[in-house]
Amino acid sequence: MHDTFHHKGAGEEEFFPERTGLIHISGLEDDITFNDMLDGDRVLVGPKDRLDNIEQLRTLLAAGYLGRCHSNLSLKKCGTFQIQNKRFKTALILLTNH
Repeated sequence: MHDTFHHKGAGEEEFFPERTGLIHISGLEDDITFNDMLDGDRVLVGPKDRLDNIEQLRTLLAAGYLGRCHSNLSLKKCGTFQIQNKRFKTALILLTNH
């Protein structure tokens, strides 16, 4: 599994699309440092994303990744269902238009 949150937080620069069965996508928009970020800081990918999700996905796709992508809609910071729905649509637009 490739987790965009942990990939960026670990300072990892290598990608392994041939060994990846799932990409877990989550964003970070707070001004905390990458060393201080915790799982509870995850949000859906938005226009202020600091984890370079789009670039990570581009890299994996360009290297031949054809598997599934996943995002967690039960994140505490995602808000109510209506807010989640709006944010999810925004995330999909951002991820598919780049």
